Amino acid sequence: MKEYRIRPLVVALAVGTAAAVITMTSGCSSTPPSLRPAPYVPPMPVVEQVIPVKSAMMELANKIPKYSGAGRCAGGANELASEDSTELEALIEHLEDERDDAGLFCLGTILADLLDDKRLAKSSFFAAFGVADNIVDDIVRIYGRNRSPKGVWELPKGVGEELEEAQDIQILAATARGSILLNEKNYEAALRPRSLSFAAVNGNPTAQNNLAFLYTDPNISNPFSSRREANRWFFRAAQQGHYPSLSNLAFKPTFENGGEVFISMLTWALLGQPDVESMLESGATTRREKEGDSETLKDALMWAMIAQHNVESKLKSGSATRREKEEEKLMEVLIKQLEKRMTDYQVSEAERSKNEYLGRGKTNWIGGGSGFYVNDHGHILTNEHVVYRNGKECDYVSVMSPTDNFPRFISITNKVDASLDLAILYDPDHKEREVPDSGLQYAKLRNQKSPPAPGEYVIVTGFPLDSKLALEMHTTTGVVVASSGIGSDHRHFVFSAPIQNGNSGGPVLDANGNAIGVAFAGTTGDVENMNHAINLEQVRGFLDKNQVSYEEATLSSPIDNNGLAGAPIVDKSGRQVTPLVSKQAQGYTVLVECWMSAKE
Repeated sequence: MKEYRIRPLVVALAVGTAAAVITMTSGCSSTPPSLRPAPYVPPMPVVEQVIPVKSAMMELANKIPKYSGAGRCAGGANELASEDSTELEALIEHLEDERDDAGLFCLGTILADLLDDKRLAKSSFFAAFGVADNIVDDIVRIYGRNRSPKGVWELPKGVGEELEEAQDIQILAATARGSILLNEKNYEAALRPRSLSFAAVNGNPTAQNNLAFLYTDPNISNPFSSRREANRWFFRAAQQGHYPSLSNLAFKPTFENGGEVFISMLTWALLGQPDVESMLESGATTRREKEGDSETLKDALMWAMIAQHNVESKLKSGSATRREKEEEKLMEVLIKQLEKRMTDYQVSEAERSKNEYLGRGKTNWIGGGSGFYVNDHGHILTNEHVVYRNGKECDYVSVMSPTDNFPRFISITNKVDASLDLAILYDPDHKEREVPDSGLQYAKLRNQKSPPAPGEYVIVTGFPLDSKLALEMHTTTGVVVASSGIGSDHRHFVFSAPIQNGNSGGPVLDANGNAIGVAFAGTTGDVENMNHAINLEQVRGFLDKNQVSYEEATLSSPIDNNGLAGAPIVDKSGRQVTPLVSKQAQGYTVLVECWMSAKE
């Protein structure tokens, strides 16, 4: 370790010289500078003095286990146990100054797991995220323009590894901090940046599972919305083979009386409660099951079978934890109880769904967009860029209607046109989906050859920012701004209804509820509410070319408002148009999500 030795004589000479310079340049004396006496510098003994610079903190930092990648910290972990909180707080500040994100993360794990100091652990994880975030920003700022034609960064050797490590630490630190906040029931803080929501959106299965648990609390929002939010995040973690999420999904569709019921049942069973079967028997008779909700039972059985399969694989390899071994017994009991209530056909359907899941292997959620049914045969229209990411087709695509509890994987067809940015998906189980009473099975296209006129009222439905906003269909309104796009592109038109990432592929509707275009892009920068849609002429041509049926409607149906361009916001009966159209669109507008096979 370096120590900096400074001779006092050098300091004195430097001070004397500086004083002379200051006097000569002050300009406040009438005596010419050359005639002023030099300042007197008393003689000082030439003795070496050692001035340690951060040496104590550097020694303390050396006690932290070294980050070895993938969230692991290797080395001795109990050497910091004797340090008091003041020194540890100073160590966090030191590591921040040194931009040591890995050291901060490993310190946080020690504070949380070994020293049980959750307060300082949260501070360390928070600081680790901030330092890693700055590193990422610096790399993006310096090298962000160095992109290949395919959009891949061209980074110098070593910079790519540094970027990847900083991004990993961001996610790991956010997961760890958010998990502590969740255990403290500080839900609001757990949803803020640098916590569970950030890590979950960026694909960490533990964060996704914990975020789902957050939504099991009935105080977060209304029960139906909370259950769907929980299921969504459990589902994303489960697709990565995350065992706790698989186990949770096996129970969540069955026990719908809140997270506390599930937790107490599982805890009692793991503690050796002898009457597990009777507990499951009484706890699994929810209102939905009494009403014969076979889909709920099938989902529960499917996830239980998958969880059992995964833990059996771990048992064979010797990697199963004690808790997983205990849960495997509980899962076996749950499967038997569910099968008692189901027909042979329902059990076989659950088995088929399990095999489909296992056939896909581990998959990562990449991003989302919107789409809409264009006929009652199961064809969904969306944007090409929703199902192609960075020039690569999604390995799998799922859809989720506003009434669904879980996403459903569907087929990607070869009906794609990259130049138009349009694609067709196929849902073989479209007839089984639940459509609201006021919803339509599919959208109708307006029967008009000319583009929509400027000033015409428009309604846009879709799923913007589906990882940040509530999991429900969003509706915005505006007007047609121009009948052609950028550069007078006749294939597009411009509208003012606000859209965000995730609206891509959703329908643009007129005041009668008929589709007049497909949203595909917003305008960034200082320009606001100048968004873009593919017009009906291109949509019809694409559907006709690919032999996909659709239905056209006249301007005066299904809402009668004289069929005028620039239609009023209320119809002849005085009813507001937008809520009616929005309710209809809930039957055919879907969230479309892209999934890629995970690297094993």
